[in-house]
Amino acid sequence: MSRKRERREGYATAKGFCDVTIREAEEFLNGKAFCYAGTVVNEKGEEIGLSLGFFDKTVPEEVAERWSLHCMKDGTLRIVEW
Repeated sequence: MSRKRERREGYATAKGFCDVTIREAEEFLNGKAFCYAGTVVNEKGEEIGLSLGFFDKTVPEEVAERWSLHCMKDGTLRIVEW
């Protein structure tokens, strides 16, 4: 599954991702609630990172938009909007 790389205010765009710094990830996730942990895999099914899922605390979990913070094995961080 490939994703189009775009930027919007330094963070993820709809159905996309962007690389972020630790500071940007901290600022973006402020006010979000944790909902799951998982792994990131490539097209070959190989694990390439860890994924932490979040949603906005002010919206009911059932209808809230979700984001993931991907901690890649190459040391990069990505915020992905689903």
